[in-house]
Amino acid sequence: MIDAVAGVELELHASSTPFDREGVVEWQIAGSVLVESERLADLSAPESDVATLGDDPEFTRVTIFVMRGLTLNLLEVDARDALDEDSADAAEMMPLFSADGEFTEEVEDRLGGLVGAYSFVFLDRVWLLPAWRGFGLGRVLTDKAIGMVTEAPISLVGVHSHPYEDWDEEHPDPSPDAIARTDHVWESLGFVRVSGQLFVRDESLVHPFAEERAVSLGLINRA
Repeated sequence: MIDAVAGVELELHASSTPFDREGVVEWQIAGSVLVESERLADLSAPESDVATLGDDPEFTRVTIFVMRGLTLNLLEVDARDALDEDSADAAEMMPLFSADGEFTEEVEDRLGGLVGAYSFVFLDRVWLLPAWRGFGLGRVLTDKAIGMVTEAPISLVGVHSHPYEDWDEEHPDPSPDAIARTDHVWESLGFVRVSGQLFVRDESLVHPFAEERAVSLGLINRA
């Protein structure tokens, strides 16, 4: 699947898990833009994320955005077992589910009532090339990408809020300010805190952030 927003081409790659588990799909969405080749040195883009376009050496397609995660069909899998079997990061989502595989009362309380989702979408990592940060584009792309892997209104999206982009080998523990900024980003996208750093968004609740933000940035002209 290929989509686009704000001049960024978004492409979805999805596959079944290595263990061929029914009802579990791994996916990755990559967003790329065309950049004048002479500007590449200013972007600090990893070589693996740069592709020269055929016979035109003047422009290069650069990956500036990546979001990857996991989708569970809750009618086919036990959510807690599937998350536990996948990875340590995915297992952090287990407290959102009770022992019988239903969403906990805490989740429902935070969302204001019974959650009728049939699929759970876990956002593992979201990354934006530093040169494109600070303009609100990351949030627009994240919201658009979420729409590519969810089926409103039957999906619930979960994320463990952590400032991975600010990770530094010499200072592995994020600062309180970095944590607060990251939490604010997810809240601005319609996510609510359930407990600790676990945030969820119910896709049955229409959240207008992406379109409104894109209009304010001049990325979309509303007639």
